[in-house]
Amino acid sequence: MSKARLKHIILAFCIPLLLGLENFADAGVKVGNKKVLLIGVSTYSDKGWGNIPSVLTDLDSLNAVLLRQGFRANDIVQLRDQDATLEGARRAIRKLIDGAQSGDIIHFHFSGHGQQVFDTGDDEEDGLDECLVMHNGLLRWDSTIKNPLEGHWTDDELGAYLEMLQNKVGSRGQVIVSLDASHSGPDSKGENTGSNYTTRGGMLDSKDSEDLGKGNLAVFSASLGNELGYEHEGLGAWTYAYVEAMRNYRPHTVGGLYARISAIMNKEGLNQTPTLTGNGGLPLYEMRVSSAHGGKDTTGSHLFILSIGISSYGMDDGQFRNCRRDAYRSAVAVASSFKNEFYIDRSQIHRYLLTNE
Repeated sequence: MSKARLKHIILAFCIPLLLGLENFADAGVKVGNKKVLLIGVSTYSDKGWGNIPSVLTDLDSLNAVLLRQGFRANDIVQLRDQDATLEGARRAIRKLIDGAQSGDIIHFHFSGHGQQVFDTGDDEEDGLDECLVMHNGLLRWDSTIKNPLEGHWTDDELGAYLEMLQNKVGSRGQVIVSLDASHSGPDSKGENTGSNYTTRGGMLDSKDSEDLGKGNLAVFSASLGNELGYEHEGLGAWTYAYVEAMRNYRPHTVGGLYARISAIMNKEGLNQTPTLTGNGGLPLYEMRVSSAHGGKDTTGSHLFILSIGISSYGMDDGQFRNCRRDAYRSAVAVASSFKNEFYIDRSQIHRYLLTNE
C-alpha cells in the first residue's frame, strides 16, 4: 500500500467568541440582554412639517441590521408616526428604563425632524435647545399658544432619561444612541482624545464631556447643531451610512463604527457632518466584563473553534466528499451553542484549504 499522504485539510475558525475566560456561570457574571427602541416620524399632525418618506424605511433597515447583531425581535420596540407622540415616546423609554438591568446593551434610535428652540433651562451657551420633533410637534408658535414646546423632546429631558439608563445597565452595559435628524449634534465636531469623543452642545451638553469617554454611553448624531439632515438612496443619510458600515462585518468598537460611517458619508459627498459623543472605546454591542474577574477587562477575548475535515488521502481508501461541508457545519453548530451568551457573526466563520504536496 502506498505511503499515506495528507492532501487536503479544511480548517473552520469561528471568530469572535471567547478565549481564556472561565465559564460565565462559574464566574458569577450575569449576561445582560440586548434591547432596542426605534422611533420614527414620517408624517406630522402639524402639516407645516414636510413629510419624510424615508423614515419608516430607516426603521426597517435598522431592525434588520440589529437582528443580525444578536438582538431578538421581541426585544425591539418600534414607535411609528401617530404612535410616536412625545407622551408615547416618554412611556416607551420609561418602560425601557424600568426593565433594564446590569449588563444590558441598549440601542435607542430616532429618525425624523430635529429643531432648535430657545433655551428653556438657561444652560445653553448658544441660547438654543436641540429637540427631536415628535408626531405632535409644532412647526411654529406664538404667544397665544399655551405650550409651545408640546411634541418637542428637548436635549435636557432626553439626557436625563439616558442617564437613568446608564445607571441601570452599569459599567458592564452600554447605551448607544443614534439620531438621524437635523440639528441633532453638537455645535462643532469636537475632538477625539483616544477613545473619548468630546463635543460642545448637542444632546449631551449637560454632561461633563471628560466623563463621557470613560462611561457606558455613546451618541451618534447625523449632523451638527447648525446643520440640516438629508436623505440618501431612500434612507436618512446617517442610516444609509450605518447600514453600509455594518453590511459585511461589524466594527469592533463604537469608535470604529463612527470612523466607517464618517468615511462613507464623506465618500458619498453628503452635505452634513456626523458626530460621535461619548466613549468610542466601547465594544460594539458586546458586554464588558471586569468586576467579577479581579478588575481585569476581558472584553474582546475570543474562542477559536477548530474543525478539521479530511476530504481525500494519498492512499486508495476512497474519497470522503462531505467532510468539507461537515467541518464547516460543525463549526457553525458549536458557535451557535454560545448564541445566548455571546455575539455570533456568521460572516466571521472562515474555511481555509491547505494543500500538502
